[in-house]
Amino acid sequence: MSGPHVLLCLAKLAETLHPASTLADLINASGLPSPAMGSQRDRAILITPGNDLLTIRRVRPRQPPYWVLPGGGVEPGEDLQAALARELREEIAATAHVHSLLHILDRGDERQYFYLARARTWSAEALSAIDLKPGELAEILRADTDLFTLPDLRTAPTTRA
Repeated sequence: MSGPHVLLCLAKLAETLHPASTLADLINASGLPSPAMGSQRDRAILITPGNDLLTIRRVRPRQPPYWVLPGGGVEPGEDLQAALARELREEIAATAHVHSLLHILDRGDERQYFYLARARTWSAEALSAIDLKPGELAEILRADTDLFTLPDLRTAPTTRA
């Protein structure tokens, strides 16, 4: 059985034992790193009460400035949403209400979880023209769609191409 099939079997077992649990929940509860998932990162599509998107400008040597969504790494044994709350506090002094898990992005041995959230408080500048990374999420955000109507991947079946 290959890695993805093993993960699917474990996810189905977790669902059978406790319908509200996920494989990520079991891995996080164990405190053990997941070799199949590699590193995990959380990001927030953080919407203000005025319906603006909060982003962070990144400036790297020998690269043009670009923009990312706030968030960061999940520490071993840390709950995904607790990690997101910590990262939002650290990066932009924000608190937020998580509405849904909107997108999961797998790149090599890294998995990124993109949560749609409403900002309650923050300290950041509003900017209009940005080069948002990753591009896959930028496309979703640039589509003229009410993000709060998209499926919550925490409860929707997970099928990825």
